[in-house]
Amino acid sequence: MKSSILKLKMDACCYSRPESHRSLYLSDLKSGEYARVRGLTGSEEYRSKILSLGVVPGTELKVLNGSQGCPYVLKINGSRLMLGWEMAKNIKVYAI
Repeated sequence: MKSSILKLKMDACCYSRPESHRSLYLSDLKSGEYARVRGLTGSEEYRSKILSLGVVPGTELKVLNGSQGCPYVLKINGSRLMLGWEMAKNIKVYAI
């Protein structure tokens, strides 16, 4: 009985993620959308720079302005942060 309950919980949790929690990149988001940082891609130097700006996994952010090829202005940790589109392409997020 316990194993069937556990399987149901795992199925609900792990295998059927709601559309709103799909994994994307920051560069996929539009102005006004909220997201939670999932991870970073790119070189070690790039990841170190982004982490030092406070963009760390688990952090919630809001896109204030941004579109393909243009800088992204984010509200993160109570501050505004501007990132180039090339940088935004390397930040994995979950839309929330």
